[in-house]
Amino acid sequence: MGSIRLKLALAFLAVGVLSVGITAWLVTSSAAAALDARQVRELIQWVLVWSVLVVSAVLMLSLILSSGFTRPLLRLTNAAHAIGEGRMDVRVSDDRRDEIGQLAQAFNDMAARIESDHWALEASNKRLVQLNSLLHRETDEQAERIEALSRMSQEFSRIQDRDILLTRVLTEARRLTSADAGSIYLREGDELVLHFPQNDTLMNPSLPLEKDVLQLFYTYQRLPISPQSIAGAVATTGRVLNIPDVRAIDPAEPYRFDSRFDEKAGYHTRAMLTVPLVSESAGTVGVLQLINPIKEGMPAVFSAADERLMANFAGLAGIAIERAQLTRSIIMRMIRIAEARDPTETGPHVNRVAEVSMRLFDGWAQRHGIDMDSAGRERDRLRMAAMLHDVGKVAVPDSVLRKIGPLTDDERQQMQQHVVVGAGLFAGWQTPLDTAARNVALFHHARWDGTGYPDAGQLEKLRGVLGDDVADIGEPQGGAIPLFARIVAVADVFDALASRRTYKDAWSPQRVLDAMRAESGKAFDPELISIFESMFDELLALRARYRGDDA
Repeated sequence: MGSIRLKLALAFLAVGVLSVGITAWLVTSSAAAALDARQVRELIQWVLVWSVLVVSAVLMLSLILSSGFTRPLLRLTNAAHAIGEGRMDVRVSDDRRDEIGQLAQAFNDMAARIESDHWALEASNKRLVQLNSLLHRETDEQAERIEALSRMSQEFSRIQDRDILLTRVLTEARRLTSADAGSIYLREGDELVLHFPQNDTLMNPSLPLEKDVLQLFYTYQRLPISPQSIAGAVATTGRVLNIPDVRAIDPAEPYRFDSRFDEKAGYHTRAMLTVPLVSESAGTVGVLQLINPIKEGMPAVFSAADERLMANFAGLAGIAIERAQLTRSIIMRMIRIAEARDPTETGPHVNRVAEVSMRLFDGWAQRHGIDMDSAGRERDRLRMAAMLHDVGKVAVPDSVLRKIGPLTDDERQQMQQHVVVGAGLFAGWQTPLDTAARNVALFHHARWDGTGYPDAGQLEKLRGVLGDDVADIGEPQGGAIPLFARIVAVADVFDALASRRTYKDAWSPQRVLDAMRAESGKAFDPELISIFESMFDELLALRARYRGDDA
């Protein structure tokens, strides 16, 4: 329609111009020769007026006809400007079927594509921002992990006791990977021995465990080093295993998941990351196993970054474990010397005393608001000092140590000398460990009510031998007795009562508890007995970790 109007307007314009031209030609032609000047002027005026009228009419008609062409173009122009300003949903409404309508449709199609591309670009930009944020977060996490490795290397080098080191290694590995559970296996000959499993879900304080489940956490489990188990395969091959689902292991693999712990404890193991603990000199010293990472509150799998981090972490831990094993072997040699003289001073006994002592100290530190770092350093010293509490018995005659009946006064004095001999082994040294070991050896038979040994007179005689600080204690009673010695006193008697001896059978748990309660405020610190009672079931289960012939 618009095309027809335009053509008509052009036709009228052509007619008008043609008419004016013809008139002008007539005036200037031979016809004008027969007219006088006045008539010529009138004719020219008439022609001019006629021409103006014709041209004006044609122009008005053209404007009327062309308005149907310019207005759509103006709408298209305005729409284009609107899109340029970001209003991507603008479209031109025109139902015409001529060229203008086709142009409007083409514009709308183009605008739709621009809008689609715009929102796709917006989505890409948002995704790019998210990826950039994720990259920054991962970069920050990697930096934190590298810093943590450096910090752990220094911390591990300061821990001397093997069992405390293993606990710390597992705790830090779980923290770095957000693992809900984990365990460490140590290599002993051709076997792997499970040490110190941790499980946040099962060990939730608000959900007390049944005694038989609690026992699982304090019982050593042994498995052969072979490809049939996951830990055994890692120890055999020395490579990391990252298994997203232990219940969907490829049948072609030789190893399988042992679900017996899950079935007994009511736990569901899913993802597992198992890493060899290696030192340069000793090779594979153990296996670190991490279970069920929880990330952003949801179950997850271990990432490739977790694998790389734990491979580096395990290298640091392996070196520290080897060093701690050496320290432990030196301590155990000293204990075996004492054991050769006194059969009750066995490796299992001193380890049980040390473990119970640490748990009592944990309870005491929690009550007194001691921060974790300070408590950790003290635990390290306490455990080794507790293991050495009776090392002075090497100086007591066999006739006294192995006597079954009551001791005479003279024999009793000889027996009591073991605390002085033991303390003397650590005298003259100024390290915190030596001080702790000296105090435990000297005072673990001191009683809360002051009736134990050594007494103030004996301490005064030892002033120049064991140090002035020992003699300055005065009468060893109550809070004047060093804390570590008060703790080991409780742990030592508890284990002795609960164990079988040549002169007695092991006491029942209730009889042990009643006897310990009866000595609160007499032999023992009342606060420590309160802590002892609160964790009695756990302490009974803990004894199973170092089960010997007497347990």
